Amino acid sequence: MTSSTKRENETVQEGEEVKRSKVEDEVKESSAFPAGKSAFSEGLFNDERKDGLKKYIEDSGPYKHGVIQPLVNDELLRKVRKEIMEEIMFTKKETDIYKVYQTGDLANLSGLGEEELKRLSSLNTLRNALYSQEFRDYLSYVTGAGPLSGVKKDLSINVYQKGCHLLNHDDVIGSRRVSYILYLPDPDEPWQAKWGGALRLYSTLTPNIPSTDWELKIPPAWNQLAFFTVQPGLSFHDVEEVYVDKPRMSISGWFHIPQPGEPGFIEGEQEEIEGLSSLKQLESKKLEEYDYPKEEQHKPSEEVDVTKFEQDDRDYLAKYLNEKLLDEGSLEKLNETFCNESMIEINDFLNAEYAKIVKEAIDVDDIAKVPGKSTEVPQPWEVARPPHKARYLYLGEHSQKVEPTKTLAAHTKLQEVRELFQSVAFYRWLYKLSGMAPESDSVIARRFRPGYDFTLATTSNSEDSVLEGTLSLTPSKGWLDGEVGGYELTMSVDEESKEADPAVYGAQTEGDDDPVLLTSQANWNVFSLIVRDSGILRFVKYVSRNATGSRWDVSATWQVQPSEDDDEEGEETEN
Repeated sequence: MTSSTKRENETVQEGEEVKRSKVEDEVKESSAFPAGKSAFSEGLFNDERKDGLKKYIEDSGPYKHGVIQPLVNDELLRKVRKEIMEEIMFTKKETDIYKVYQTGDLANLSGLGEEELKRLSSLNTLRNALYSQEFRDYLSYVTGAGPLSGVKKDLSINVYQKGCHLLNHDDVIGSRRVSYILYLPDPDEPWQAKWGGALRLYSTLTPNIPSTDWELKIPPAWNQLAFFTVQPGLSFHDVEEVYVDKPRMSISGWFHIPQPGEPGFIEGEQEEIEGLSSLKQLESKKLEEYDYPKEEQHKPSEEVDVTKFEQDDRDYLAKYLNEKLLDEGSLEKLNETFCNESMIEINDFLNAEYAKIVKEAIDVDDIAKVPGKSTEVPQPWEVARPPHKARYLYLGEHSQKVEPTKTLAAHTKLQEVRELFQSVAFYRWLYKLSGMAPESDSVIARRFRPGYDFTLATTSNSEDSVLEGTLSLTPSKGWLDGEVGGYELTMSVDEESKEADPAVYGAQTEGDDDPVLLTSQANWNVFSLIVRDSGILRFVKYVSRNATGSRWDVSATWQVQPSEDDDEEGEETEN
């Protein structure tokens, strides 16, 4: 062994000893917390009450969960809420999956200075009580989940204002064992269920596939703790949007499996849990049979030369498209823009006469009652699922033919637009616009209902570059600032970021390049077209119930013939 290697090994050993010593100190600290029972409501630790809760949890569905109210000494919790309101700042956080106002991690409160800690003394007392040995043993007993870590504290304060929400997921990340929410709405104004903000639990069709509709709803209430064992592929839940201008405040977090140096630690347990995570399962081929809509490729009935844009094509397209888009000079300018940017947005895409007919049909459905649960959705519409990936109504290749009625008419015109996008004439127009030759397509019409629908961020299913287009046909107003969601966001992401968390955007710090390539607000008669490869994420943001109508669009993917550059690149790779 060289002296250099020896020094490196000694350094590593010293580092491990320091780390283990730190863990042991934290274990001692956690066990040295005051018993903390006085911080909780009277009678909480009573054996009869405890056994009753354990029995409730064992019999609960759609998966094991519990509710305790009241949890904490009322006087203490009121002081906690007062400290939060007066001393703590919140940051708005928004991704494809949530919108919330949040503090940082509260695990390190004890690291604050003396004056700061004094101003948050009640919050610190509550945190210590929640992670005390007594309460961890209590939760372990009633849930049957096993021992819980006192070293790893993981909690934050969340405020859901009007429009805030958290979409479907199962909480399986890292070493989480029990998930909890302690509600702190105004104690003197009882929270009403109609205000939203409920925790909603979902059953599963099979592990890792949640049902389309939620099964159980737990509305917020002052001093109420809702909790459940984090179960890979089973513990799917969301937080209902808050519908009113009232803060739905809570302390939420997780109890984790024991860490190295703690009693109950099992080597390799965390890795086993992570392997079962629904995030890991999202890309599993075995589960694709539960995904709807299916991406079915449509090809023209006969092989065509898309490079020939003839008068017959112009005559056909003139029935639908703005005449300016068929002008040779205009097409050359659009092509130049597209080739420079690899994307383009075109206003007034449909001609005025046809756009008026489409709008009248969509208005019929938009004004009618919004169908909510999947069982209420009328044919020919179907529901995109499972809801930890997407939820919206769609018309696809095999949707039934249904005659229009006084409350159901949009489907007829949206199907016409679908067929327009699949036509040979449109293929040829796309070639003129983009310089890329379409070979096949997958086109669906979509409706994103207020208070229900979204798509989460995904990469392209194709290894090759494709053309993706969306014609937004949303007649209602109030979308342009993005506050009610419904925008379609396109962003670039490198391989490392995708592996870390493909569902998050907007996390760049000052000085970083903005990964957002295009944000298309829900709008009327606007067509966007991009070149998409495997390094690009897209999603449609959850549509708030405060939106004045649904987001309507026709979304298409065109597989294209490889370019000469692609062919040369492939040959170089093979060589």
